[in-house]
Amino acid sequence: MQLTEPTYLWALLGLLIPLAIHLLSRKAGKVVKVGSIRHLMDANTRKFSSLRFNEYLLFSLRSLSVVLLILILSGLIWGNKKTQSKWVLLETETRQVPALQKSLDSLVEAGYELRYWATGFPLLEETPSLPARYASYPQLLNELEQTGVEAIIYTRNRLAAFRGQQLALSNQIRWLQLPGRKRQSNLQAVRLTGDSVLVLRGITGPDQSSFFHSIKNIPLDQTHLNAGYAGTDELAIETLPLIRILILKTAETNRQTKLLKAAILALKEVSGRKITLSEATIMPDSLEQYDVVVNARPRPGLANSTTKWIHFSEHPKGPVSQQTGPDTWTIRQDLDRQAIMRENLLVSLGGIFFQDEELTKRIRDWDERTIDESLFFKQAPKVVQAGSLKTQSMDKWLILALILLFITERILAFYRQA
Repeated sequence: MQLTEPTYLWALLGLLIPLAIHLLSRKAGKVVKVGSIRHLMDANTRKFSSLRFNEYLLFSLRSLSVVLLILILSGLIWGNKKTQSKWVLLETETRQVPALQKSLDSLVEAGYELRYWATGFPLLEETPSLPARYASYPQLLNELEQTGVEAIIYTRNRLAAFRGQQLALSNQIRWLQLPGRKRQSNLQAVRLTGDSVLVLRGITGPDQSSFFHSIKNIPLDQTHLNAGYAGTDELAIETLPLIRILILKTAETNRQTKLLKAAILALKEVSGRKITLSEATIMPDSLEQYDVVVNARPRPGLANSTTKWIHFSEHPKGPVSQQTGPDTWTIRQDLDRQAIMRENLLVSLGGIFFQDEELTKRIRDWDERTIDESLFFKQAPKVVQAGSLKTQSMDKWLILALILLFITERILAFYRQA
């Protein structure tokens, strides 16, 4: 049992009221008829000179009524309360935020466990460092609510991690934002030809992230790029696969295919990627040897094909290129040089040809841009009761007992005239 409003226990001092009433009251005596009061006058009856306690049963009933009323006000609840876990969840290693250590020491003394804000919530003492890859915040919150623990979460509010369904924080979770940080890292190294290596470098911070390319001369026998920046691990030098493109020419799209071919060759020159370009007037029996096919008409039904498909749209309005399916893109049929330059077609083609899921995940985990969590979480908190604490209010039983006690006390007082 426990009380939700224990401050009302001060009202127990109200028990002094029925105690004072019973001590100061004098019970009326029986009426005795006598023939003469002459001898009674000589008896010199003693006056009431001391406090006497009358009606022990009535006093007990009245005092118990006061106690029941106070328990109702105090919110008596009944339940089996187990020891509920309390966690502090950190999105970063403690050494990266020295000012946080004092608060963490206080929380540990209060019974909190220090864990990482990552899948599985590993203990700090059992995990040397923060896992390299994070899950999204909504995914972690769903996992946390399954545990039913009380938690304080310290995060950097990374923009890339606020992906998924919008949620409301439960009343057991406190969300605190850590100060943002700036860092620069080498994100990808790609060997082009000979000693030439194309390096993608990024600079990120709470406000923005920027990316830069540079060419470095690195011997062929060197397989990793030196860190070069604080907090950056050595980066493996990749050899990216060859991109094979087939253009199916038709008389109606001859001008557009020539312009697209020129754009692809320019992209090959700028990016340094290995691209082979083939042309044909008839669709081959098999497309397995091609990564991208450019055709005048929409993609035909191809079973189990992983080939990307680009076709020309008849609609003159809208963006010069857009994705219309999982592996399908369209390019406006009125393609011209001005549209290629004005709408950055080379960038769009690079997004189609050079999709790299591993690099995308790496950048997402590296990105330090932040947002205010209030823009993501719902305003109304979702009240979640911990699974380790099952309670039941005793108010209805206390009220019933108080009513029965009051009726009993009134009946007894009537017969005893007290």
